[in-house]
Amino acid sequence: MREPDRAMLRRLSKLSLLNAALAGAYVLLAWVVMRSGAASALLWPSSGVAVFGLMAVGWAAVPGIALGAVLANAFTVGWSPLATLSVVTGNTVGFVTAWWLLRRLRRPWTGLHGTGNTLAFIVTFGLLAPAFSAAGGALATLQPPLPPMHSLGGSWLNWLVGDICSILIYAPPLVLWWERRREALPAPGLELLGVPVLALLGTVLIYFAPPTTQALPLGLGTLVLLPMLWAATRLPTRLSSLFMAVLFTLGLAGTAMGLGPMTALPPLDRITALQIMGISLACTVLLAGSLAQDRDAALRQLREVNAGLERAVERRTAALVESQVRLQRQLRFQDSLLSALPNPTAYAASDGRFSLINKAFAQLLGRSHEAMLGRPPEEIFEDSLLHTWTAMDRKLLAEGRSLSQECRQLPVDGEESVWILNKAQVTDSGGRPLGIVTTLQDISELKRLQDQLQRDEQRFRFLVDESPVPLVITRLRDSSLMFSNRASDELFRASHAEYHGSPMRGLWAEPAQRDAIVARVLREGTVSGQEVKFRRFDGSLLWLLLSITHTHYQDEEALIFAFKDITPTKQRELSLRELAYTDSLTGVSNRRHFLAQASAAFHEARRLSHDLSLLAIDLDHFKQLNDVYGHPAGDRALRSFSMLCKSHLRSTDLFGRLGGDEFALVLPHCSGQRAYDFAQRLRLAIQESAGMDDAPLRQQLTVSVGIADAADPETSDRGIDDLLARADKALYQAKQRGRNRVEVWSSHDLALS
Repeated sequence: MREPDRAMLRRLSKLSLLNAALAGAYVLLAWVVMRSGAASALLWPSSGVAVFGLMAVGWAAVPGIALGAVLANAFTVGWSPLATLSVVTGNTVGFVTAWWLLRRLRRPWTGLHGTGNTLAFIVTFGLLAPAFSAAGGALATLQPPLPPMHSLGGSWLNWLVGDICSILIYAPPLVLWWERRREALPAPGLELLGVPVLALLGTVLIYFAPPTTQALPLGLGTLVLLPMLWAATRLPTRLSSLFMAVLFTLGLAGTAMGLGPMTALPPLDRITALQIMGISLACTVLLAGSLAQDRDAALRQLREVNAGLERAVERRTAALVESQVRLQRQLRFQDSLLSALPNPTAYAASDGRFSLINKAFAQLLGRSHEAMLGRPPEEIFEDSLLHTWTAMDRKLLAEGRSLSQECRQLPVDGEESVWILNKAQVTDSGGRPLGIVTTLQDISELKRLQDQLQRDEQRFRFLVDESPVPLVITRLRDSSLMFSNRASDELFRASHAEYHGSPMRGLWAEPAQRDAIVARVLREGTVSGQEVKFRRFDGSLLWLLLSITHTHYQDEEALIFAFKDITPTKQRELSLRELAYTDSLTGVSNRRHFLAQASAAFHEARRLSHDLSLLAIDLDHFKQLNDVYGHPAGDRALRSFSMLCKSHLRSTDLFGRLGGDEFALVLPHCSGQRAYDFAQRLRLAIQESAGMDDAPLRQQLTVSVGIADAADPETSDRGIDDLLARADKALYQAKQRGRNRVEVWSSHDLALS
């Protein structure tokens, strides 16, 4: 059985046991009531058990309640089947409806505590559920015969009062003890022990006193409310509700025995009056306990708020003290910092007069602190600096943002200097201006360096732009063009202005090669002497020898490319390689290149254990064709034959001319039988083609083919030369047997055709 199924089975078993226990308790209490003789008053503690089951277990308790009601009413009370159905329906529907309505009124339901939850419980389970139950009982009384419990009054009102009293007296203790089973009880004390004992003694003395017809004992019976009210407001609600249930049960027992103050009433009214007192007692205790809980919660919140306020006041006081200390430190630090600043710095109050200046500011103007403090700028600065100073102050006060401006100053020694004036407004917490702080920075040397750098950059740009070496700068992150000189514009047949910002990645013929080279540049910093195939902007291809450097340009990571056009060299190299590897007449591999490729393919087939076949091909009567039509016609026939063969080959097949009219084919991944089928198709295709288009008579071209299979177990393994020799022997056998045929070499001299 799977684990989810076992978990479901355990859950169903647990629910079954709970419902069985609930039904058993329901029936047991009904039996006790019926045996006690108090059944005539319709006191029904089982209703309290049903309410407890719903509030403790939820909807899963409904089967147990219904089962207990059926067993109790049918067998313990003695109702007829139809009457039992009526009573059970009233009980079950009443409890389910009350539970559903309670969870809607107090959503989410948090338990039987608080005034709102208590009132909702009294209305739903204390009034609504008994109303349904009493209605079912009233309908049951219409079905004779009636059980003995109706020998003394069986009206709907008595039933309603009995159920209300049973639920409000016995359900709250069970529910409260279940909800707060994990909460510890208060430590035993005089109040916890004295009040219940006092109430218990008073109840025993009053309700177990000898019967009397006087009204005084009847009034004394209500005195039990006093200690219960005290308990409800001072003790936990679960304890006070438990004491209430115990005291009511004692009073009920005494009254049922014919003792106590209720004997002053007629027999039919004694238990009913006691039940009404019990209902009042239950509502009073529950509401008083809820109000006490609400009061305690409010007091706790108030204490927490007061404690929070006290902590906040303490923190605020400590913060103020700390703020004052920090302020004093900050003022001392500001004075020290202002004096230590290398740049001239001054602070002018809102009236424009200087209140703080540092040593560098005094040295710049050649005046003492005493000569400048408390004086306006008009009494300190020369005309040029004064004009800039006051203009910036007006603009700062108008706009409220920090300002920076250059100012040229001609000192006494005659050498002009350049300063930057930085001004910022100082405001209070409300945004009102308090003053202006000004710092001056001598940038004379920086301006001279900038001018020199600008001149050097212009010269460098001229040299780079006029350099015969093509140079290109691209941004590293997206390869976009940032700079190109005239030589590179000519090389790529485009202008820098037209393609500035365009990505250069697309100009690489092989983007993967570009990524590998750029990764190497990032590792090593510089790469040089790389041969790379590029595209111009018009799409034409060229070969370049490039060098790359990783650098920064215009505040961006960039790559500098230097190019050299090696296209003519690569073209000559390709031409020489073509001459070295290719037969000049047919355009296929020459003997040397073919044998080298065939040997590599042969060894790879041996290493990987896959098939390989070699075909030796010879044109039939080729000498006669040359003698009759001439060598130009024979050359054209060889070219036509070569083109026809290449049209039938795969990309992995190897084809070469060994000399004269002798050709060879290597077919990788091809067994002898497949090679034979291919050779037959090729032979027929050549036979059906015209060998000479311009001959006076159309000469039919045929070929003889010899095949050697590298996988033949009877052959030696001496290399491609041995395989070619076997194919030549098969070719010779084909010519001996009449030409225009295919033969497969075999050690037993057997042909497949």
